[in-house]
Amino acid sequence: MTPKTRSRARGAAIALPFLSLFVLALAGPAAAQNKAPQDTSIDPQLFQPAIGPQNFLTVEGAQVPDHKRLSFGLSLNYQQRPYTVFTLGAAPGETHVIDNQLTGELDAAIGLFGKYQFGIGLPFTPYLDGDEISPMGVPANLHLTESGIGDLRLEGKAHLATLGDDDQYDLAISAGLTLPTGHTGGRDYLGDKTVTGRIKAIATLEVGPMRAAANLGLLIRETSDAFATELGPQILYGAAAAYAVDKKTDVILEMFGRSGLNQF
Repeated sequence: MTPKTRSRARGAAIALPFLSLFVLALAGPAAAQNKAPQDTSIDPQLFQPAIGPQNFLTVEGAQVPDHKRLSFGLSLNYQQRPYTVFTLGAAPGETHVIDNQLTGELDAAIGLFGKYQFGIGLPFTPYLDGDEISPMGVPANLHLTESGIGDLRLEGKAHLATLGDDDQYDLAISAGLTLPTGHTGGRDYLGDKTVTGRIKAIATLEVGPMRAAANLGLLIRETSDAFATELGPQILYGAAAAYAVDKKTDVILEMFGRSGLNQF
């Protein structure tokens, strides 16, 4: 009997400074035929730090740095079992295609004219491991290990307006692209197979020691197929709030996610 497979993932994040819990994955059913499509250009790392200062974690704020002011950032995160294939039928089971992944990202940004920000982000994965899977969706009894850089990100942000009696509201827009540096050289699960583009609307509210922001955007990319799962263009969304305990410490609560356009 031909086994059926299902690839599942779900994502959300609640974060405090220096403490982040990430449950990340991609969702969708899959069914294997004699030989199913099995792209390895699926990037399971959904945590992409917001580039530049005055942001939250992954959620962007509308503010931009002063003219010619530079900022740098380094983030580290770990996720477990973000990509699992479930096999149904006569021999049900599951394969953790990616079991453990440790990822970091180095970011840099510069402000221009008090209205714009240009930034760059380079992710790197020092360690990724999991289990190889056959085209039939069953374990291949081979161990997968991978490491290397991910897809280089280039982004720009423009501050559009400050509103409200106390200038408490700010609006901005950001746009960017990624280059497929993670998938070059035959490396698996570190990036997309082509250039991707994204655009995002940003709104920020600041009242006293509290800040809040919401992001809504669109990610455009070529579809990657793994069994019957199609990972293509997605809606990007996120919301965050922060409370300034003192001048150098914020307590942050954040949620973010993605949803495939074919789900609407």
